[in-house]
Amino acid sequence: MGWLFVGLFVGWSMLTMGQAKVSGTLSVEDGSPAAGAFIRLMLPDSITMKKFTAANEDGVWQFKRVKKGDYLLNVRYLGYKELFYSVHVEEDSAVVHLQLEPDALLLPGVEVTADAIGITRSGDTLKFNVKYFSTGAEMSLGDVLNQLPGVEVGENGTVFYAGKKVDKLLVQGKDILNNKHKLATENIRANQLSGVYVINDYRDDKDIETQKSGKTALDVRIKKSEQDKWSGQFKLLGGYKNKLESGLSSFKIDEKFGITIFAKANNVGELAMSAHDYIGLKGPQIYGQLGRGQDVTSLLPKGFVISPQTTSNLDAVLAGSFDQDLSKKSALKGDFIFADLSRHEAQFFVRQYTNSSEKMSANQKGHSSQPMASLHVLSETKFNKELN
Repeated sequence: MGWLFVGLFVGWSMLTMGQAKVSGTLSVEDGSPAAGAFIRLMLPDSITMKKFTAANEDGVWQFKRVKKGDYLLNVRYLGYKELFYSVHVEEDSAVVHLQLEPDALLLPGVEVTADAIGITRSGDTLKFNVKYFSTGAEMSLGDVLNQLPGVEVGENGTVFYAGKKVDKLLVQGKDILNNKHKLATENIRANQLSGVYVINDYRDDKDIETQKSGKTALDVRIKKSEQDKWSGQFKLLGGYKNKLESGLSSFKIDEKFGITIFAKANNVGELAMSAHDYIGLKGPQIYGQLGRGQDVTSLLPKGFVISPQTTSNLDAVLAGSFDQDLSKKSALKGDFIFADLSRHEAQFFVRQYTNSSEKMSANQKGHSSQPMASLHVLSETKFNKELN
């Protein structure tokens, strides 16, 4: 065991030998951080890109596991001159502090357009021209997002921007995914995309009293020819003694209306709706209901919880959310749940007779069937600028 540990350690040391971290800061002429600037680590030919990232809100950036050698840092920040900076990487880390110069050709108050770098900025919103960053090998939205500077898709499909999970992942400007990023990243095809927007200081009804929410939303735009089509995934599993588990997650979107549905059914003793699904669906309606140290499962309606006494079940649920534009300034949003929860239960008990030492034990069996239906609808004001 000791030799195995030494072998693994030596193997890892050889793997990481000759690799370093390149990091630094980016600022503009007044010393403030160049938050969101895009940095590419390139070979000296200025063509081959090895890594890319974006500066965070403090202007800090880094590249990990960089091999020894000569590189070229390429910095692009809208409204400022493109910067190239040579850096030599040794075995130790390299730290670089850079300051950007304003582009004199850009006049104050003019919308900044940078087709040459595949990015357009208008106010707090960045638009990525996905064609510029695509290699042609991308199959899904997740593949495309991983090519965009500063954007990353985690193993579970969660989307990050500048190192932080995005507060909202929108499709065609609509919040219908119920925090199910994977539903979009795996099921929207790369050739369906027309653009991707990053919206800083995204606002919803909870931000009615603030202009700077601090939230970030990523809005995925679909080509008009690809709208009004269902996309999603379906699974069906069967097993011994007629055991069955099925699930459907799907969505459809167009310019005015979007809907997401998910359906689950099983008789294997699993929750038909998990606490994660329920919280994702209800969102702000139940955020304040969870006390400190309280299990999130306690937020589920009691009918969904499977007790230890349950011997068999047949649960089915259909749920989802929708978003309908009423005008440029308002929308109608809602969620729905329809379920049928059937349970067989057995409870062991012991009965002691008061006038005798005699005891009787038995299993008491019962069956329950509980239908459930709920619909929640609200009108919401749109605070964010309409995207083109």
